[in-house]
Amino acid sequence: MPPTAHEDPQPNLTDAQREAFRQNESDFAELEKQTLSVREAASTRLRDADWDPGGNSGNSPCFLCWCADYLGDGGLCEREFCRHQLTRHG
Repeated sequence: MPPTAHEDPQPNLTDAQREAFRQNESDFAELEKQTLSVREAASTRLRDADWDPGGNSGNSPCFLCWCADYLGDGGLCEREFCRHQLTRHG
């Protein structure tokens, strides 16, 4: 029978393993905050340079080149002049 949403699916983890997962969670939360900060700074920098990154258009513009919207469904943008990662788009 599969575990329920409230049941610990790995009850046999050691304390060291649980602590490692806790530290990983904390580090990834910090990385998420840093990523958000970098994205906000990149967007502001482009706007200050009179380049509208299209933040309210529903598009996902590239922060590294003039690509107006991410094209593809994962990995790299399929536009030949861009080819940047999805994470580099807004």
